[in-house]
Amino acid sequence: MNIQDAMKGFTIYHFLYVGVKSGIFDFIYDVKNKGVSVIDISDSLGLDNDYVQIWLNTACAFKYFIYLDNKYFLLDEYSEYILDKDNIKYQGDLICLFIDHLSKDMKTQPDYMKTGKKHLFSDHNEEFTRLISKRGSSRAHTFIDRKSVV
Repeated sequence: MNIQDAMKGFTIYHFLYVGVKSGIFDFIYDVKNKGVSVIDISDSLGLDNDYVQIWLNTACAFKYFIYLDNKYFLLDEYSEYILDKDNIKYQGDLICLFIDHLSKDMKTQPDYMKTGKKHLFSDHNEEFTRLISKRGSSRAHTFIDRKSVV
């Protein structure tokens, strides 16, 4: 992997995080991914039109969405990974773990490397515990229920 690929991945994770945290993906799920406009999202979620437009344009540039007939559509190949929170393949919680928690943890790594101090699992907050346990629970049910995961 080269540094440009790593930066693109970093940027995509943050782009997806904005969609998860702002409620855009939940909104698209609620309308069954039937196509949305900037105004649909802005008015429903109380978001700024210009920022929604930029986000949707970025979504198209990253090839997560397509723009047809004045509406934006999330490509089906991504929908189960980002829309349905009950789907074992849902990644929104993992995205939040990476951005909200792993990013902060990585900022402390130079200090831990210098001091030898340990960063314990228990040093994280309640949200981290909820997110990580949900991922573990979801994955455990995959084996218990014998569902396949890709």
